[in-house]
Amino acid sequence: MNNNQRIVDICLSTPIPNTLPNYYTRKNLTPEQQHNIEEILIDYFGLKSIKWIDLPTGISDAGEIFVVQTWKVTDSGKQPKYEGLTGYMYSVTITPEIYHSSNTWNDYYNVDSIGLIKALVYPTAIDNESFTFHNEIRFKIHVDVKQDLDEEAVQESEAIILSKMMHAAVDKILENPKSFYPKGERYAMVRIAIKDDTIIKK
Repeated sequence: MNNNQRIVDICLSTPIPNTLPNYYTRKNLTPEQQHNIEEILIDYFGLKSIKWIDLPTGISDAGEIFVVQTWKVTDSGKQPKYEGLTGYMYSVTITPEIYHSSNTWNDYYNVDSIGLIKALVYPTAIDNESFTFHNEIRFKIHVDVKQDLDEEAVQESEAIILSKMMHAAVDKILENPKSFYPKGERYAMVRIAIKDDTIIKK
């Protein structure tokens, strides 16, 4: 399991009531959950330690004023490393489920029994008043569909046969749209200030 998913799972499993959905501070995370998040982020950023704070700004142990910044925890690409520094951790926000538009053929679900027609029910926009998704059905049809049509295609035109297949596909999807939803992902957005706490003696 990657770092992002581990933090998401920790936050979503908190037993402490949360007045702001998907928003987590040390007030609504147990000490064990805070510790587990610390371990993940210390390894992720290469930090010396993490200290939880109650405000998004403060003064470091070295006397430097700081303001937290927002980081998206990701496991792709080169990770930022701040060896030996201290993280001042304010909050974690978990995003709604995010869907990627660049779906490949393998991401689509079979509609028919042999995989000639594949489909996704894709959330494309959010209603600003109700915050609900508008969905669209996306189809992909195999390039060899003409060759794989059964013998009925001999007696009916290819257009009619394909039309029947598409109508049957839509009927099947509408019976259970959720089974055709794409696989989405939620992300952990951490608000943290990373500072050098080395105290220079004069």
